[in-house]
Amino acid sequence: MWFPIGRVHRRWALVFILSPSLCHAGPVPERFRAPRAVLDTVRVTAPRPGEAERLLRAPGFSSSISTRQISTPGGVAEAVGRAPGLHVTSSGGPGAFATLSIRGSSAQQVSYYLDGVPLRWSEFGALNLNDLPYESLQRIEVHRGHLPMELGSGGPGGAVNLISDTANGLAGRFHVASGSYGERWESAGGSLRAGGWSAHASLTHTAYRGDFDFRDDHGTGLNSSDDSLATRRNNSLERWRGSILLSRGALGAGLYGFTADQGLPGLGYSQALRTRYSASGQAAHLFWRATGDGEGPRLAAETFYTRGATYFQDPRGEMRVGFLESRSVDESAGLRFTLARQLAAGIHLGALLQQSVERWAPEFLIPRRTARGANRSSGLLRMELERETGPARVSAGARAEWWSDHGSSIDRLGHPTAPLPGRVESRILPHGAGSIRLGPGLWIKGGGGAYLRLPSMSERFGIEGSQVGSATLRPEQGADADLGATFRTGGADRFLEAEAARFWARSTDLIVLEPNSSRTAIPQNVGRAVTSGEEFHLRGRAGLARVDASATWLRAVDDTDNPYLRGKQLPNRPEREVRAELALDLGVVSPALRVAHLGSHWLDRAHSPGSLLASRTLWALDLDAPLERAGLVLHLTFDNLTDRRVSDVDGYPLPGRSVLVGLTWVAPGRDRERNGKEQP
Repeated sequence: MWFPIGRVHRRWALVFILSPSLCHAGPVPERFRAPRAVLDTVRVTAPRPGEAERLLRAPGFSSSISTRQISTPGGVAEAVGRAPGLHVTSSGGPGAFATLSIRGSSAQQVSYYLDGVPLRWSEFGALNLNDLPYESLQRIEVHRGHLPMELGSGGPGGAVNLISDTANGLAGRFHVASGSYGERWESAGGSLRAGGWSAHASLTHTAYRGDFDFRDDHGTGLNSSDDSLATRRNNSLERWRGSILLSRGALGAGLYGFTADQGLPGLGYSQALRTRYSASGQAAHLFWRATGDGEGPRLAAETFYTRGATYFQDPRGEMRVGFLESRSVDESAGLRFTLARQLAAGIHLGALLQQSVERWAPEFLIPRRTARGANRSSGLLRMELERETGPARVSAGARAEWWSDHGSSIDRLGHPTAPLPGRVESRILPHGAGSIRLGPGLWIKGGGGAYLRLPSMSERFGIEGSQVGSATLRPEQGADADLGATFRTGGADRFLEAEAARFWARSTDLIVLEPNSSRTAIPQNVGRAVTSGEEFHLRGRAGLARVDASATWLRAVDDTDNPYLRGKQLPNRPEREVRAELALDLGVVSPALRVAHLGSHWLDRAHSPGSLLASRTLWALDLDAPLERAGLVLHLTFDNLTDRRVSDVDGYPLPGRSVLVGLTWVAPGRDRERNGKEQP
């Protein structure tokens, strides 16, 4: 900045500016030198907060789950099941179709991302957790309620963001395991750096015979006198998963794919012997991410493409939808642009713009060969301001979403209807969240906002032979909110983390499949629901002991106008769910005892007789033994120690007591791991 000073003053200013150089123009005599003082080196260090600690401080309630803490092939389904507020529903044991519910949401209301890229390869809207990548991940972030700006859209189901492992210290990793009922798991992965490029790749194969014994009630759930043990048939599966991630500076590219083939055994009392299901999926993205310095903006741009293909075959009509053979392809592609900029001290602006197109192409092979096509164009613009002043951090913003559907539905007779006009619809949805530090390690935080969920492609356009489409179907809408506290104290070797929150959500225009014949159903906006509850999480380490426990109390109530349904508990939403793990790091062996308690819940909306699943408590034991000379870690897992014969969604039986033996080899050079397990 220039000040208007006089000529004389400018001369004196020049003298003062040049005086240091004039004083040091020549050597200083020894008698004028100050005595030399030698000071001890003072090193100031501060631990960088880990991902789990960072999420404890951030607005909104989230969990960071390390994939290195689980050494069994349970994958994403087992990992996310340990977080509070989450419920995993399985349909037949390891590797079978499994879905996720967050805070009482439906499986379709949960969004999935791979490094921020939306995954959309299922025309049904609900993704199979076992089809998602696992071995190539560093961690899994589960956001319950408020979502970070870079993930875009949100809802009562929250979001699951899968973060790829880009650690440079890992040169190689290998898993192999074998267990009961023909369970097998082989996985290899590693990373390489050369010429400024960084490459990470993984390949996994899992297989399961699934011929376990279960309790067959012969379809008479209220009469236990005719129950007997039977063997699960047509329950085998085989799955391959692979991924590769390349990066150089701000540029990068990623590719993930899977293929799976399995039998569909159906209900326990009426097994299907010839029904098969195959699926494959791919997700690819190219990205450029520039990190600004100081007050400069941080920019990112990426393009993505996802593809999912399914093949279903029921030659005998054992699934009660008629003789059916079909295949379908679901593709989506889009562009994303994100911007983060500091506007002033403590004030940050975030923006996200996304435009995508999705195409669904089902083909039905019997009783007649027909093919249809439908597509959806959708966009999202999210703006968010974040203010951080002292102990408080507040963010507020809004999302603008728009979409347009094109294609024809299936009527009650299975014939295509007139194509939709392709009218553009839109909504503006506000949201906000905040956190306040009350003391060392103690944070109070909460948030809320509005949301919507677009109908899935099968809900909108129907599935020939089993489901009628609906051209007038509206998106599910609603609002949610939460409030709670988080606490952390200690360091890496001795720490304690605690979290408690209360949540609430009200949903309208819920899409429910209403039967319109003995074999078909039609989706309708007839549902309303109110969900509320409390969730708790405790995690800590003291000496050799580690503990990780979570509990959820859920009240998910049907709020429709139907007097026979109003006030009843929603199906597949247990009121109580408690999970705990106690582990000891003894060096030679590390045992971990796990317990999971699930409260009773209903299988249908009407609470019909025999549709109530009783509460259950399952125990499991893990043993890890490092073989230091060989560089290996031996894993032993004993699931369902008490051999409980239980069922999950829609009466699908689960296996009893089972054993899994595995070995893990990790290349040296990864300082964040010890004995195959990540340290907090």
